[in-house]
Order: sequence, then structure tokens, then C-alpha cells
Amino acid sequence: MKHFLYSLPKIQVVFEPSVVNIMTSKTQLDRNVKERGGVLLGRLFPNENLIVVVDAIESPAISSSYTELYVNNNISNKKIQQHWKESGGKITYVGDWHTHPEMTPSPSFIDRDTFKSTYRSSKIDQNFLLCVIIGTSSFEEGGLWVGVQRYFRLYKLHYNLKNKLFFYKPS
Repeated sequence: MKHFLYSLPKIQVVFEPSVVNIMTSKTQLDRNVKERGGVLLGRLFPNENLIVVVDAIESPAISSSYTELYVNNNISNKKIQQHWKESGGKITYVGDWHTHPEMTPSPSFIDRDTFKSTYRSSKIDQNFLLCVIIGTSSFEEGGLWVGVQRYFRLYKLHYNLKNKLFFYKPS
């Protein structure tokens, strides 16, 4: 049962600048760089419908290539638990991130299936899972794809430059 319920039309996601720096430092700028990824940790503010992403942890790869990544979830889960305990339960798992070797990334069929499967199998307290893909272009040029997996559907979030946050805008 989900304890922290967020309204999709009002959801707001803010990334600490250090988180964006961590993720964008892993971009696949040439064919020799393998796909990388990990978990996102954040603080939940359900009354404000706000998620603040405070850390991005790279997960060790079981195997990785230019276009595929399989991570060790056991090690990631231990890091998530450590952050949870050290923060007194204030910092929690909010989603996953990985790189793509394209300028403006978008989720593949495998990504969408993985996001849905992760949402269903995760023991998360909130009714969403953030899904982030880092491309090769800059953040301002669309090199960061952010979505929310809710139940059986993935929703793309849009960036508001003025407020420096991601939000849902119906198509």
C-alpha cells in the first residue's frame, strides 16, 4: 500500500544541481563509453506534491555495452538502505537513471518495460517512480528525459526553466 500519494497534474520534481552534475558526468560522448545508470534518492513532500532529488548513485554493472545495461540491484539496495537509515527515513528511493548514446534521449521499449516492472516490484511508499535518461546534449538542449511511472503508465515531465523544475503537462 502506498502511503505518499501524489497528484500527477500537480507533480513537481526538482533536481539538486549536484545530482544533475553526477548524471551528466556519465554521458556517452563516444562509442567506447558504455551505458551507465543507477538509483535516485530524494525527499518527499506530498502535501506540496513535490519531490526533491538529492542524490544519484551509480549502480555497479553486471554487464554493460554501448546500448545495454544490467545493474547489480543488491548493491544498490544496500546503498538505498544506508541513506534511509543515515537520514532518519527522510531520504528514500525515488527512481532510476541511465544514459543513452543519443542527443535527445527517449525511453526504448525495453526501458518502458523495465520501468513498469520496477514500479510493480519495488517496495516504495509513494505512488510514482521517477525515470531519468541522460543523453549526449546539454540539459538545456533536451539532453535529460524525465518521466514518472505510475501504475501501468509512463508520463513524460516537462522542464520549466524559470522555476527550475519538472512538471506534468498533458499532451
